[in-house]
Amino acid sequence: MSATMQQVTVISGKAGNKDVDWHTGITIGEAIRAAGFEVNGRQVRLNGNLTEDLDTTLETGDTIVLTGKTRGGHFNA
Repeated sequence: MSATMQQVTVISGKAGNKDVDWHTGITIGEAIRAAGFEVNGRQVRLNGNLTEDLDTTLETGDTIVLTGKTRGGHFNA
């Protein structure tokens, strides 16, 4: 049984870019966690568009960008 894999890119400011290889059907939230990041109140952009729905299913080649900071100016990545 072979599962179809897809790759998405998660970008988190100073922490840099991480490519995530995953089974098809990965969501935004899963990709962020798989890359080792946390949202922690930061803005999430999918292919340049602001989104709050972390359950959106991704397609191969999608890019997620975490921007902004929490009110304290600190985030755990």
